Amino acid sequence: MPLSDQNPDPVEVLLQEPSIGRRPALLNGINLIAPLLILVVAIVLLERSGDLTRVSRAVGVAFFALGKLIIVFGAAPDAMFKMTTWELAPMVVFMDLWLAYFLGFNLHFIYRVPRVGPWILRVMTFCRYVLEHRPWMRRWAFTGVFLFVFIPVTGTGAPAACILGRLVGLRATTAFLAITVGSVTGCFLLATFAARLEPVFEQFQNEWWFRSAGYAVLGILLLLLYRLGRRLSKAVNAFAQTPHQEAGVRK
Repeated sequence: MPLSDQNPDPVEVLLQEPSIGRRPALLNGINLIAPLLILVVAIVLLERSGDLTRVSRAVGVAFFALGKLIIVFGAAPDAMFKMTTWELAPMVVFMDLWLAYFLGFNLHFIYRVPRVGPWILRVMTFCRYVLEHRPWMRRWAFTGVFLFVFIPVTGTGAPAACILGRLVGLRATTAFLAITVGSVTGCFLLATFAARLEPVFEQFQNEWWFRSAGYAVLGILLLLLYRLGRRLSKAVNAFAQTPHQEAGVRK
């Protein structure tokens, strides 16, 4: 669904999914209930295995702060999340795929939820900003969404990718496939890179200077992510106040 140049309403853009009107009501119901059941099953399994607390902590940090970069910290033997690199990578992939399924097929329902709807519209503004500065993503829609998810930078996860896919005209199933390929490829490449750091961590893990350096690097990374987020937020807010938001992303 290409964006129109005729001042589209953001909500109308959100709802203009070509397949929504043709989906049977039963399929719409399945797409709404199935991801919730999957989440419940995952929580029950984690609770029974005793891993719910540590995984929940890692999920929160990944979602709100580090994104895919959390995988790198699993290489440290004394990692704060008590999870290895090869545990964190599948966790992030599961997060991306679950969000891609839940949001990608249910945005027309979810945007009406109080407080969640305005958040979705803010993410849509961010995606419009990305398209304004990366117009090639519209010409190479599938590749653009893939790369958007593949790059391990905070803000390029499944929620924004779902809306970006909608804005560049991908159907929900095609966007889900692009997100899946991007997440799996990006997470496991990052895990492979991080695993090579493990011998270094094991060799120096008991050295006070190494621990201090590790905490310093973590602090600097979090600060950089925070500053990047603030700068990006200001840029998106400024973009939202210009005619571009109303005019759409032009060809």
